[in-house]
Amino acid sequence: MLIIIQSLAEVAETWSHLIQQGKRDDLLYSFHAFSLALRETFKDQHLHNCLIKKLKFLKQTGSVITYATKFKVLMYQIGYGQDTWADLFMNGLKDKVLDSMTSVVTIDWRNYSEVKKLAISLDQCMALRFSSSKDHTFYIN
Repeated sequence: MLIIIQSLAEVAETWSHLIQQGKRDDLLYSFHAFSLALRETFKDQHLHNCLIKKLKFLKQTGSVITYATKFKVLMYQIGYGQDTWADLFMNGLKDKVLDSMTSVVTIDWRNYSEVKKLAISLDQCMALRFSSSKDHTFYIN
């Protein structure tokens, strides 16, 4: 951590002196705590607002897997805790996937991992069913 702190310049250097002087000892021993504090102290509010706007308009247009990947990247960039992910994730799903999910009652709807797995599974089943129905040609005499 000291190597990182010593390489900071300008305003960040002043901030790093507070850490070295013992005012924030906790940041010397945890990279996670250090990176969160650094991000919080020097975050670009305009960028943060743009990311939130992107999340608001992020919708599933293809597969759930593609949507989930884009969603996860945005969530990490914004820094929201995973306790909020499930609701926000469901907001962007296609209606047909959401409608299929409502019939499942044995799921913790607050758990992002469970919700994502269910959405991917249902999406893949629907895609398989749709593609197999296109493969059949019916002739009526």
